[in-house]
Amino acid sequence: MNRRAILAINLALFFVGAGLCFSFTLTDPRRPYLIVLTLAVTGLQALSVLVRSRWRWAARAAVGLVTALWIYEAITFGLVLGWTTPLWIRLATPALLALVVVTAARSPYGVRVPLALALGPWIVLCLLGWRRHDGMLRCADLRRLGAQAGVSVVLPTFPADLPGRCADGDAFVIGRYPRHVWEAPEGGRFLVTTQFYRDFTHDGTPLPSPLTGSICEVRRDGAPPRCFGEGTAQAIRESEGDGRLYVAAYQQGRAGERGVIYALSRDDPMRVLAERRFHDDTGEFYFDAAAGTIGVLFDQASGLVPVRASDLTDLAPGAPLPARFNPGDIRYDGARGEGLFCFAAGPLFPEGGRAFASVAFGGAPYRHRLLAPSSSYPSSWVTFTWGCDWDPATRRAFVASANLGWLGVVDVDSGRYLARPFVGIGVRAVTWDPRRRVVYLGDFLRGEVFAVDPQSGRETGRWFAGRFVRQIVLARDGRGLLVTSTAGVVRIELPAP
Repeated sequence: MNRRAILAINLALFFVGAGLCFSFTLTDPRRPYLIVLTLAVTGLQALSVLVRSRWRWAARAAVGLVTALWIYEAITFGLVLGWTTPLWIRLATPALLALVVVTAARSPYGVRVPLALALGPWIVLCLLGWRRHDGMLRCADLRRLGAQAGVSVVLPTFPADLPGRCADGDAFVIGRYPRHVWEAPEGGRFLVTTQFYRDFTHDGTPLPSPLTGSICEVRRDGAPPRCFGEGTAQAIRESEGDGRLYVAAYQQGRAGERGVIYALSRDDPMRVLAERRFHDDTGEFYFDAAAGTIGVLFDQASGLVPVRASDLTDLAPGAPLPARFNPGDIRYDGARGEGLFCFAAGPLFPEGGRAFASVAFGGAPYRHRLLAPSSSYPSSWVTFTWGCDWDPATRRAFVASANLGWLGVVDVDSGRYLARPFVGIGVRAVTWDPRRRVVYLGDFLRGEVFAVDPQSGRETGRWFAGRFVRQIVLARDGRGLLVTSTAGVVRIELPAP
């Protein structure tokens, strides 16, 4: 086999492997990240082989940095998504890695298996496992959930007798499950927002969810849930002064109106008092009762729209206010008029040329400040954040870096880190408990909730709450946590302060 043919084969294998390793960029299929990145790094690989000048070493260094990213991806995705992968890929990946070593040391025809081709299938199968298991229940998980003392499912997405009659290898497709939960002051009922991915393909026994809409009221007395709405709903905010609840939903079916915010009666949440449609997807917003203002953010990070809480009309007609943020959660203290956007996306959504770990903001009028900006902390360029909370009394924010695995304790006023204990990869939900002085963290994909001391990172408790944990809130009575997952709404009893 001549040299050109060998080079072409090696570059083709590298191209395929690079494309598989960059598969995570398909989260936004409208943008050609996958093909651009794959062609770019394959071009660098070709330069590192063909060019004999100093540019050869620069190309090799660049390929080496990208390869380090792929190794990080494979390890990280394996830690949080390995449970979703089939047995054959767990066996094939070590075999492919062995081929990488063998062909690098001695290849009879000069053809080498690139590391990208060994890691790429594992990365893709982890990501496909995420998609396949979102909206599913595993019998083994239900039994694990029910075997814990002090843990109960107060709003299940499954029949009560299912854990006792299913086998550990069984899986069930449930469809809708809770994202956020609001507990009524009098107890006995909840309002939940739900999600549903209609286009996802799942293997398993169909198990229709009792939650039939994106917004559902569920009573503890056994009455059937009452639901309405399409798409996926997210944030719930309560207005105690006028007995209202505000709820945001997205993926709406109307042309040119993908988002909506509802004003609902707190006593009867199925009664819509007002609604406002938006062009982009509305996931999160903050509510300032004193100013009568709602600040709406969008999944497209297209800005912030302030609206009147009374009738959901624009407060500032025209273009949205500059706010390139798409938070996984918002924490807001109405008495102080300030809060946090739980959001960081490294180089994807910088602000003024700087990355950050999270964002502090004032609500009325709106203004924002970056926390842990990259000008002081270069690590913010590779920080991705979806969960945070804060202690207004001590002016400390607790920000979980999902990909770096640390819990950043940040001084809200200066924006500087005070501590960064390692707590684990994959944390999404963060809740501060001011009475027990601990932070509760939710491992989104593995489904575990754990309590840690924010300064030291010392763990003081751990529970399994079902997969895809999206929210952790303190119960009204202060004696437990409410956690949303594919299992439903799970209550975890807490020790006395």
